[in-house]
Formats: sequence, structure tokens, C-alpha cells
Amino acid sequence: MFQKYLNVLLAILSGIILAISSPPSFLGWLIFLGFLPLLAAIYQSKNAKNAFFLGGLVGLIYFGWGLRWFFAALPLAWAGIQSYFWGFIFTLLVAWLPTTLCLALFWGLFSWGAWRLFNWKKIGFIFVPFLFGGLEYLRAWGPSVLWAGSEAQIGPFWTLLNPAYNLAWFSAWRSLSFWGGIYFLDFLLMLGALALFFIVKHFWLAKIARPEKKFLGATLLILAAVNFLPQPPRQNPPTKIFVLQTKQNSSFQNTFAQETAAFQEQIALLKEIAEKDFAEALIFFPEDSRFLGTFPTAARVQTARLLAERPVLLIDSARTANQQSLIYFYDTGSPTFVATSPKIFLIPGGEYLPYTIKFLAILLGRGDYIEKFNAARQYISGQKLRTADWQKIKIGGELCSSMMAPGIYAQARRQGVDILFNLASHAIFKGSPILEAQNLAMAQMRAAENNRPMVQATNYGLSFVLDGWGNVLKKTDSPEPRVLEY
Repeated sequence: MFQKYLNVLLAILSGIILAISSPPSFLGWLIFLGFLPLLAAIYQSKNAKNAFFLGGLVGLIYFGWGLRWFFAALPLAWAGIQSYFWGFIFTLLVAWLPTTLCLALFWGLFSWGAWRLFNWKKIGFIFVPFLFGGLEYLRAWGPSVLWAGSEAQIGPFWTLLNPAYNLAWFSAWRSLSFWGGIYFLDFLLMLGALALFFIVKHFWLAKIARPEKKFLGATLLILAAVNFLPQPPRQNPPTKIFVLQTKQNSSFQNTFAQETAAFQEQIALLKEIAEKDFAEALIFFPEDSRFLGTFPTAARVQTARLLAERPVLLIDSARTANQQSLIYFYDTGSPTFVATSPKIFLIPGGEYLPYTIKFLAILLGRGDYIEKFNAARQYISGQKLRTADWQKIKIGGELCSSMMAPGIYAQARRQGVDILFNLASHAIFKGSPILEAQNLAMAQMRAAENNRPMVQATNYGLSFVLDGWGNVLKKTDSPEPRVLEY
């Protein structure tokens, strides 16, 4: 009985250490130590069922803490829920808890499988790092299944809070993602944690067996070899870059006055850019800025007047009449639209209603809410990312939530882009510092995985420019409206 309670305490300790290692903390190195108590608890568990519970408990603590920015969305007037109390209940029981449980499930499965591997012959443990990396990939599918909807795609999009991101600030760690992505880093992470566990086991539980000694030797060789992987030449942005950072609140349905105020804010920032000395430039607008969509004629006239015929490519986005969110690439020199690209990865509750929420609304007699949401906020996902060619530069990227989806940006790299971008709006979460830190960590990994510069323009959040190694070249320090220049 004592051992059972000790294992629970070890799992809680593991969850706490892992939680405090996640962004915005700079204690990411604790991620290696964070799995040690869990591995010890799994090793000492009596059966796989107990191990599953322990892994799930660690996941509940880690993911629950990491997703606390969900509550920054309160009140939910932007979603049509006016009551703060019911908004809190909705966020807690319909959004935060199911998502946390879904993500924690996979750590429970990892612990269940790890217990069986520890007890399978004498060398089963060598497959534990492979199991962890594989289940992290499957975990990225989990929420897209949980929040399935007729308008959304199912895929490995949800890499949010992948443990590899906890060390995204460390350039040597990021550089390894170029050779195998974040799942390769997950494998290395668990490989190192398991090696540390055997060292601790030798002094705490029992002397390590010969297969474990061989595993330690092999691990040292693998980690040493990894250090000699060549780093690709660093890619920097190939031209002048301006990022418009705005601060517009999110609402259930924008009024004409709100759209006019947003347009005037954008014009003021463009005037600031017009006073700069440059020959050509890329100008990035945040997600759903609608600069070229709300007042298209006025926008083009103002842009032509302000930029005085200098070659400029505007990257803007807007919701179309057919309920797609499109990225517009507008060449002011031509002047023509060079290309458009649809948003692929949609966020449940913000851009579409999952089946579960629709069912709940009907169950509560609020079918009218579904109709109102569809009219005001409903989006339909696109199928394929498209790039734009301009001045011998190829540009490609996506919108907001797609930052957590490695496959989308890998698709852009395969199309030969020179620079990646993300147009984002964090207005729903009011620029939560926790979300901003997690988003930057994911962006640094996307840049390093593809060895491409990354630009993010954000509404009500932080904007930045990264090089191809994920290093921060320029970054804003607050969500206030401004122009970021590189």
C-alpha cells in the first residue's frame, strides 16, 4: 500500500516538474528530470493498469497547467455567450477539461506501454523512447478527432505542449529538429530521461543489469553522434520586412464602426512605413485584417499614394463570402493579386462548431445559437496551401493556429519557399503571455525544422521575425499597435 501511494506522489512530482519547465518558463532543461519520477513509478507499479493511471495523472497536471490560457478568453461575448458565469462553466467543462483529458490520455497509454516493455524479456525497455515519440505523433491527432466537425480537417495538427518545445529557446536543441522534426526530439528526450533513470536506479533501487549498462553505453554514443550532425547554412529574410501589429478586440460580429476603426489604424501604420527609406519590401498584416477586403478601393488608393510606386507585396487576409479565410498576396507595383491561399487548420469554437458543441446546444434547446454562429463566425477549411512568387522570392505560410502544425509548414518548404509566415490574431485570448510564449516556441521550431526565416504578424499579441535557425531577429515586447521593421 505504501508503494502505491509513493508512486502517486512520484507521478504528481513528475507533473509539477514538467509543468514548470514549459514556456514561458526558461527552466526547460528540467524536462529531462521531469520524466524521472514517472519512470520510477512505472517501473515499480504492480500492473499496467496502475501505470496507465500514473501517466494520465502526470498528463493532467502538465497539460492542464499548460492550457490555463484558455481562461484568458473570458468573458465569451466574442462567441455570443454574454454571461461570465456560464462562459466560465463552458470554458472549464466543454473546452479546457475535455482537451486536457484527451492529451493526458496519450501519456497514460505511454505509461501503460512502458510498463509492459519494462516487463517484456530483458531488453524491452529499449523500445520506450520509440513508444514515446510515436505516441506524441498520435497525440497530435487526438484533439482533431475530439473536436471533429463537418467544416474541419482531421490530422496531426495539435502539437501544442509537445515536451520538445520546452527547450525551444536552446539553439543547439532546435537545430536537431532539422534532421527529424519534433518527434525525433521527443525520441532523444525520452532516450536521455531513460538513461538518467537507470543511473538513478543504480543508486536508489538496485544495481543495473548488463542490458541496461549496454543501453547506457549505446545512449552515450547516440547522443555524441547527434552532436556531430551538420547544421545547415543559416537562412535570413531575403528582403526588407515590415510587420503591422494591431490591437483590435474580437467580437461575435464586427460592426461597421469597428471595421472603420481597424482600417484607420492600419492606414496610420502604413503612413509610418511610407516615411521609411527602402527600395522594396514585404508588408505583413495580422490575421483577418481585411485591409484589402473591407474597403478594397480605398485601401488600394491609399496604399498607392503612400508607397509612391515602390515595389511592395502586401500579405493580408479576410473572410470571404463563401466562408473561407483567404490570404491575399497583393503586388502594389502591378497592381494585381499575385495569389491567394486558404486557411487549412481551423480552431474549434472560434472558427467552427464541433459536433459535440452542436449536440450540446441542441440538447439545451439552443439550436438558434448554431445558426447565429454559422452566420457570424463559421469558416470552411481549405485543402492546400498556395505560395506566391514575387521579385524572385517565393513566400508561403498560414494563419494563426497553423503554427502548431508542422506538416503545413513542411508543405510550404517542399514548394520551395524562401520565407515562411504566420498571420495571427490572439484577440480572443487578449494577448495572454502564456499563449505568446508557447506560440514563439512553436514558431522557433517551425523555422528550425525547415531552415527558413519565419515572420509573424499578430493582432492583440506579439509579432516577430526569426532566422532559419529559429533565432529571434526582431520581436515586439507588448501587444500595442506598432510597426516591426527588419
